[in-house]
Amino acid sequence: MSVRKLTINLAGIVVRFDAQTSLPPFPGIDAGPFHDIKNKSDIRFSLRGAKPGRSLLSRVVPGLKHCRLLGSESPLLAAEPVRRRLDKALMHPHSCAVQLSDRTVSIFDFRRNRADFFYDVFEIPDFPARRLDFGLAAMFLPAFSALILHAAGIVRNGRAVLLAAPDGGGKSTAAVMASRAGGTILNDDRTAVRRVRGRWHAFGTPWGRTGARASAPLAGVFFLRKSRHFELEPVSSADAMHLLWEDNRDMFHPMPSETWMQAAALFHGFCRQIPAFRLQFPLDGIDWKTVFGAV
Repeated sequence: MSVRKLTINLAGIVVRFDAQTSLPPFPGIDAGPFHDIKNKSDIRFSLRGAKPGRSLLSRVVPGLKHCRLLGSESPLLAAEPVRRRLDKALMHPHSCAVQLSDRTVSIFDFRRNRADFFYDVFEIPDFPARRLDFGLAAMFLPAFSALILHAAGIVRNGRAVLLAAPDGGGKSTAAVMASRAGGTILNDDRTAVRRVRGRWHAFGTPWGRTGARASAPLAGVFFLRKSRHFELEPVSSADAMHLLWEDNRDMFHPMPSETWMQAAALFHGFCRQIPAFRLQFPLDGIDWKTVFGAV
């Protein structure tokens, strides 16, 4: 089986995917604008098949009890390539997370900024077709002072703002409105932010219906709410932290505690530094002059 490779540039961070699978390994990724030809990667993900053996309980594998462990057993724990990767990752167990199931083993090595996914070669799970998504990349970005947020990103006059809302909350609608008013859409659903020399910037990502490989200094975050009228209201940094964390925290579920705390601290610093507002908007338009004037 051939190995499919994909290397993308995400907020200036080179992310490489290697997938040994006949199924579509990179669903929902419009990689074209983000393709990178660099050989050296900052973050690496590997997906490959392995032959299962007798199902092993996690407690018989030395070191597993010291890492962040999700699940209790897997027949793939007996596979040689799985054990080789585990041995390396468990050299630093407090920077490692392992997820076990009947047909898969996932090894997250936050010390080396890589994740390895193994699936049962005798099965055809949906695992390869769904695993290499934005949530996977998001877990490793805090090490580079970066985050992927559930928000549309738009740029106008050289400055970026984020439009945050749950699914169906109006992100794509507002982004299209901004585009019609002369703005550039970084992404209509998932936007990356990164602290560069003390200042936050917003970056396009390949996830979403609309994505551009572009960036701009970040001026503010706006929490959307559909309404019959236009209204703008400041939000405290504490409220902004709560709103952003509640809508994004699931991406960090597999993290070990020290890595999770790093991500939470980055969220906290982001919300303290970036102005935030509640933006109520009608479907007939948004006063973008007022929006960007607020920041």
